[in-house]
Amino acid sequence: KFIPTDKYMIMIVRDIINKVSKKEFLCDVKCSKSFSDEVEKLGGKCITYRTGNSYTKAAVRDMDLAFGGELSGHVYFRDRWPGFDSGLYAGLRLLEILSNTSKNVEELLEGINEYYSTEELKFKSSDDVKFGIIDKILEYVKSKNYNYLDIDGVKVLFDDGWALVRASNTGPNITVRFEANTEERLAALQKEFIDLIEEYNK
Repeated sequence: KFIPTDKYMIMIVRDIINKVSKKEFLCDVKCSKSFSDEVEKLGGKCITYRTGNSYTKAAVRDMDLAFGGELSGHVYFRDRWPGFDSGLYAGLRLLEILSNTSKNVEELLEGINEYYSTEELKFKSSDDVKFGIIDKILEYVKSKNYNYLDIDGVKVLFDDGWALVRASNTGPNITVRFEANTEERLAALQKEFIDLIEEYNK
């Protein structure tokens, strides 16, 4: 069974938060609100950062954080590891947790706030156009007086969900992701922002 990276990260934070002095952990803009919710429930602070392996890895190092990661699968341990991403080491850390408990993975994931979310969706857009589309999305968001983050594209924050629209770092695409408290709200967010992308991307 596939475990989304942000849920894996929750298991790690639950394991190490009381073993580290600085209780701050990093995630990228694509991670579920489930992660920040859990960090805050545990008495820690969640730092949301831009997507990109080189960016998130450097930020975890520069901010002197014990752990951080991004939804794409890169995770960085600095409590007992040099801070570079290794799938083998990440797997061993989960095995270590499992070896010290009678719980299985499903039980270790209990109590997490659950939301409805999309996969990362991609819309073809040439490299010389995609950043202009993000600028137009930002103008729209400001005109609506929406709450937003602009550290990596535009992440629009609502009480009942969020919408992320950003220019891909790796190809001629606009990438988007949505999350909401209900399926109906998720569909409404998708319609609002995908309609804008399609209008601006003509």
